[in-house]
Amino acid sequence: MGSNEAIMVDGYSADTAEMITGSSRVRGLGDQSRTLGTSLSSALAGLTAAAGNPDLAGALESATVAAARVMLDTGSLLDHVGQGLVQTAHNYDKADQVPAQHLTSIMRGIE
Repeated sequence: MGSNEAIMVDGYSADTAEMITGSSRVRGLGDQSRTLGTSLSSALAGLTAAAGNPDLAGALESATVAAARVMLDTGSLLDHVGQGLVQTAHNYDKADQVPAQHLTSIMRGIE
């Protein structure tokens, strides 16, 4: 079975080509998350500098660090999910190919 075909098992189908395409989209979201985290950190750092109140500046600094960490972690998570989609697509393709190879071997043994 080629990677452009959907695999159907008990009413469930998986289009491995779409999974691989989707993985690129998911990874793109991860990149956007990291970019947003960097931009958010810069914006909050500017607010911190302009706060003029030590308590407010401290709170904004803590929020800056937390926001950046969340966005970076989200980006890493989305990268992991994207990699998982590719691996899953390859596993589906392999799962379809291995039984066919075994059947071919068995049939050769019978002949």
